[in-house]
Amino acid sequence: MYRIMFAFNLQQGRTLNKKFLLLYGWGPENNVQNNVTVAISELRLMLRDTEMEIMTIRGQGYRLLNMTH
Repeated sequence: MYRIMFAFNLQQGRTLNKKFLLLYGWGPENNVQNNVTVAISELRLMLRDTEMEIMTIRGQGYRLLNMTH
């Protein structure tokens, strides 16, 4: 989950697809797509009381938004 948040930080403002997040977070040997879904859900809970939000971009992936900008 922390590696996924780090990926969002490195790629600020970009939409990151599941394949990229899976590779970045768990490496090339892991092909369990559900890992990304669970990590995004947990990150959303952690960010719930902040100015940040993870938005789903249908058919593309996820984007971290900073609501203060």
